Order: sequence, then structure tokens, then C-alpha cells
Amino acid sequence: PFNCNGNGSCNQAQQCSCFSGWNGVDCSLRICPFGVAWADKAHAADSAHSLSECSGAGTCNTKLGVCKCFPGYEGSACHRSSCPNE
Repeated sequence: PFNCNGNGSCNQAQQCSCFSGWNGVDCSLRICPFGVAWADKAHAADSAHSLSECSGAGTCNTKLGVCKCFPGYEGSACHRSSCPNE
């Protein structure tokens, strides 16, 4: 639909296959940076902290493809703790 907004290609079933960095049914949503999740469920006995958009410590602005970090976190993927009083 909508030629995938120029951010992907349309297949014979009229579904978009988005280019890298884009998401959504019509490829109109930008993907934000991923980082190791600050908290998540273990998915094996020795495996946890999967990659997560904005490291699970912020929200993604899908128009710009940038994370808005929660208080106490910083970095492009909210992957660092902020220092107090800075």
C-alpha cells in the first residue's frame, strides 16, 4: 500500500517488505536503536537481557527514529545510566 512510502518494496500479495531502519505495514515507521535490555525475562538457563528497542528504558519516536529515554538513562539507545546531578 502507498508504494511502501518509498521505504520498502511491495510484493505480489501487496504487502510491504521494509528496508533496513523502517517498520510498519506501510514502512512509514522508523526503527529506533536497539541495546541490551536493562530488564527482561531469561529465555534460557544462561541467557537473558536480549536486545530491545531503546534498551527497554525509553520510548521510540517512530517519526524520527530516536529514543526518548526515561529519567536515569541516556544514550542513543538509552543504554547508559545517567550520573546523578549532571
